[in-house]
Amino acid sequence: MEIKEAPPYEFQEFNLGLRRIGNNLNQIARSLNINDPEERPAISEIRQIISDMYDILGKIQDEYFG
Repeated sequence: MEIKEAPPYEFQEFNLGLRRIGNNLNQIARSLNINDPEERPAISEIRQIISDMYDILGKIQDEYFG
């Protein structure tokens, strides 16, 4: 197992920021799903954005933590 250098502080801030954005998008999607049936097409777009964000975050984490 290769020992890697700890990620920089900026990585932690970036990670936290992405998670907050993802949480906000989840709340928006949930609200749209409950309150406005006409906005339901937007929910699938939001879910795709969330999925893409977590894929990117996973790749970044894999780079640092293997």
